[in-house]
Amino acid sequence: MSKKGFQIHDLEEVEQFEKIIKDGKKIVVVDAYKKWCGPTSVMRPTFERVFATTDNASSRLVFVSIDRALIASHPGFEKSPLSEATLKSSRPLFVLFKHKLVVGKVGGCNAPDIHSLVSDLIAADI
Repeated sequence: MSKKGFQIHDLEEVEQFEKIIKDGKKIVVVDAYKKWCGPTSVMRPTFERVFATTDNASSRLVFVSIDRALIASHPGFEKSPLSEATLKSSRPLFVLFKHKLVVGKVGGCNAPDIHSLVSDLIAADI
């Protein structure tokens, strides 16, 4: 069910995230992972389904993946919107941003919750 244009951006620097959310018009779904946990591979089909079922998805959604340790080691990370993604948890954490603000969080590999949250945010057009 993959849709042309679908991509998960693997971020290597916090600054890359700052550039992505600068626009503010798109919903940014962040996979804040830990190196020993591989939720992106498990959740990839969910992300693809969300993308495939969203009208004009490439202009409305961005999926990114970033290591929580990278976020926490960034100088001044407490002031970054990504600080929300560094919560002490052994579970996978997916944080959704829009207009540089956190608009939702899903803990664990909960595909229905992620799909529902993205759908609700798009329907609300916040």
